[in-house]
Amino acid sequence: MTLSFGKNRAMTAVSGAAAALSLAALTLLATTDASFAAAAARFRSAHFIVSQLETKGLKVEDVRRKGELYMVKVSESGTTALLAIDGYSSELVGLHVISLAPGAKAKPGGTAGNHFVDITYDYGYVIEESAFLSYTEVSSTELTSTEDYSEVSISSSDEIKYDAVDDATAGDLDQGLAGDDEGDQAAVAEEGGSDDTATADDSSSDDSAASSDESSGGDSADSGSSDGDSDGGSDGGGDQEQ
Repeated sequence: MTLSFGKNRAMTAVSGAAAALSLAALTLLATTDASFAAAAARFRSAHFIVSQLETKGLKVEDVRRKGELYMVKVSESGTTALLAIDGYSSELVGLHVISLAPGAKAKPGGTAGNHFVDITYDYGYVIEESAFLSYTEVSSTELTSTEDYSEVSISSSDEIKYDAVDDATAGDLDQGLAGDDEGDQAAVAEEGGSDDTATADDSSSDDSAASSDESSGGDSADSGSSDGDSDGGSDGGGDQEQ
């Protein structure tokens, strides 16, 4: 009976430990799900992005997504360009001119700061058209939804690192709207609070640029961030490579 009692007690202890582990796992899962839901709630919908671009007088021709960035092909008065827009902050973080209207001239890179000016000015995260076509096409369902936010699943392999651009009202699609501050904070958190790579046209260049940033050290990252905030207007983006 003593052996039996000891065995039962051991089995009870094992069962109790298993129950505790299960509870801990469920708690972790619930916390993870809650964190994901909170992040997803701050991701602007494709419908919102398109609507805001149209208020700027831009014609949206194609919308794709990679990681946290929307890649949008737009045109205006015969000029066509590709925009990179952070889905969390709704900020235009890069532009690449594809073609200019007859008689139109592109503004020289770096001459107007590191922020959105118009679609004749390259800056920030530059997308090549060949890379753009390889990104995930946003569905018609997403584009026709009238919700301002959407839930998206972003794998770590799809995340894009990019340099911060200068703060500019013209480049912030939700400036002054509800959720603006929360979205900006989410974008910073998603980027890990630092700036990594300036431009890229495919995932391999994203990876190599990110590796280069890691080797450059924290001081370099801090300096780049400071330049983006303080001297973009005076030195044409300073650290931004075109």
